[in-house]
Amino acid sequence: MWLKRLRLLLLPYPTQTATRGTITYTSTQKNTVSDKPTKTLDHTNATKIGDSVTWTITQVLPELQNGETFTEVSFTDQLQEGLEYVETTAQVNGMEVNVTVTATGNGNRTLEGSLDDTTTLRGGETVTFKITTKVNGSGKIVNTAKVKIETSDGGGTTQQTPTDPGGGPGGAPTSLQGLTAEQSNHLPAVAPST
Repeated sequence: MWLKRLRLLLLPYPTQTATRGTITYTSTQKNTVSDKPTKTLDHTNATKIGDSVTWTITQVLPELQNGETFTEVSFTDQLQEGLEYVETTAQVNGMEVNVTVTATGNGNRTLEGSLDDTTTLRGGETVTFKITTKVNGSGKIVNTAKVKIETSDGGGTTQQTPTDPGGGPGGAPTSLQGLTAEQSNHLPAVAPST
């Protein structure tokens, strides 16, 4: 019973040692802590249905303990009706890397993607996923994503991109042909092409 309580007290810390009498208990469990990912919208050339827009998810990787490696860096993105998935590319510190993406669900709008090779990743590096979609419907389009990071020591985290327009990086309002769009979260109604 005492040992169970000791473990609960030690979980939030990277390394803690407690001694009771002549027996020493050591816990090296840790929680991976990372900055929240951001998501921005590039809709510069989107003026009508059928045009492409690019959603950029950016994640700075957390620092690692000695000997620790990343085992997974992935994202999930549920595209809203009005968006059609086209492709995804990935970069680490601006250099192209391989990414595998599956598109499933209604209209292939449920995206799950992960970096193919995480063995060379280091803490502090910036991972960028660029998701290209085609606007195929009118109305307000909301789009957020989640980024998952797992490490070799069992640490991990899953965090969502901000949903509050203006509430974080990439959340500033922008305009598109006199209409207002909010980066990272919303795309305005787009008039059908004639």
